Amino acid sequence: MTAVLQSQQPPWTEVTPASTADKESFAYTSCLSRWPTILTGVIDSLVHASAALAYARNADLAQSRIDEAKSLIESISKLKHDLARNRALEPISFLQPQNSPDPRHYNAVLEAEGPTWFNASWLFAECHLYATLRAIFANSTHWQNFDPFALQKLQTLKSSGKAIRTLANTVNKIIAKSAEDDKKSVTNSAEGQKALFLEMATMSLWGNATDLSLLTSLSYADIQALQASSAEQQQAKARFILANDLERVWDDVFAPLPTFASEQERSKEGARVDIVLDNSGFELYTDLLFADWLLSTGKVREIVFHPKNMPWFVSDVNPSDFRHIIAALLCPEDFFLGEDGTAASSSSKKNSSNKVDTPQGIDPAYFADAQGRPCSPSASYIIDSTSVKPPTTSDISPSPTTSTNIDDNEEEEVEALKKTAARWVSHLDSGRFRLSMPLDAELGQPAGPGGFWTEPMGYSEMGKYAPDLLADLQESKLVIFKGDLNYRKLTSDLNWPSTTPFTTALGPLAGQMNILALRTCKADVCVGLGEGVEEKVKAEDEKWRINGKWAVVQLALRGEKL
Repeated sequence: MTAVLQSQQPPWTEVTPASTADKESFAYTSCLSRWPTILTGVIDSLVHASAALAYARNADLAQSRIDEAKSLIESISKLKHDLARNRALEPISFLQPQNSPDPRHYNAVLEAEGPTWFNASWLFAECHLYATLRAIFANSTHWQNFDPFALQKLQTLKSSGKAIRTLANTVNKIIAKSAEDDKKSVTNSAEGQKALFLEMATMSLWGNATDLSLLTSLSYADIQALQASSAEQQQAKARFILANDLERVWDDVFAPLPTFASEQERSKEGARVDIVLDNSGFELYTDLLFADWLLSTGKVREIVFHPKNMPWFVSDVNPSDFRHIIAALLCPEDFFLGEDGTAASSSSKKNSSNKVDTPQGIDPAYFADAQGRPCSPSASYIIDSTSVKPPTTSDISPSPTTSTNIDDNEEEEVEALKKTAARWVSHLDSGRFRLSMPLDAELGQPAGPGGFWTEPMGYSEMGKYAPDLLADLQESKLVIFKGDLNYRKLTSDLNWPSTTPFTTALGPLAGQMNILALRTCKADVCVGLGEGVEEKVKAEDEKWRINGKWAVVQLALRGEKL
């Protein structure tokens, strides 16, 4: 058995963790207001789910679930009460430990140090909060597969319909050009691939599509536009990236890789890339598009995605979210029906018989499966995360067989969305896309080495507490860590000066693998900035560390240490 965590303070440095005791910090604000608001939202999710279950087909079972929800609400209310009154964090226990995460690291620290909510490492306390929530649901009879954040994640995805369909159409065209036999074409040239990489990676960073429309008909003039003549646009975008190693990522990691023309060669000799995921919804969608494009370069054989094995920090991806987004996009006419309407075709909106009629005041999502088709609330994706199965190409909704007067471009985008999702299913079937835990894993199930992602310590100590995970990641050509929480864990969420080199902040993890952090700033910790950068950005934006307007893109190479 590996070592057990004993302290919130990493043993390899004297730099202290961000603390909820610091009233000038975002850690304190989180404990004071953000976390109680999140817990209130969890309670609301149970109230709304119970209201929907009143209309379930199996009334007796539904009533049992409704009754149990009341006791869960009491437990969550107690957690909220203890937090507000600065009580000691309580040990975590699971009634079925063989089917649950192992809480030994959390409980050992509680025994050794006895932290209270307003006198704890921010990272430890926040991880403990979500692990405690998981235990509350895991120890129930009827709510073990309930993700209290599922509706929120679903609504975020649906609200992005217009961008989702536009991006699918655009990236499909890019990938089609990459698949052309002419490997001397602009899209497949060294300059073309680098230009595409910079834009696709930037899309994954910000979760948007700033310049991708330009790339569908890539020419040498377009490359020059991306590299030079669009300098104003590039500079406007780049100025919000306070440290930017993207060019170095391509030049040092991808450019030296051979390009294989045949799938057979690529499957044997191509590189592996890992993505440690952050948010579900539209961000996960852009991550999948980025991964899809990387496969099309001929340099990469597989992408390994690392989700969390439980509801985590509200919006983090778990396996059911991964299953859901692909299943939903295979049938966009039904999934987006009744929302902004931008991802479903006009014909399907007018002619679909799958419209979900729901009682007034209850979200239709409680009466729909993962693809938006009618079902009993007890079988809805929002209430039962196991209701969405690993997607197959047979789930693709048929194209309209009758002619309509709808916009041709709209139909093209919907079909592109289906084609994109179908390609992702093919990637999963062939192993080109792979999850680090089973795709059909249920919430909270043991995740093997991947359970480390929901432990309370920083990633600096991966070798000590998750040596199997470290050994596996060392097989990858590049490990991409997405988002703010992963960045906090990479840097151990310590009070580093902003000029601290990224490799220094990585601690013992530095030099162990090729690491790329793609992070928009939403927490206090930020390292790797040049002299004077913090002072300059602070003069412009006092909340630059936490408002998500600024970003860092930082690379640390294997063997690279200070």
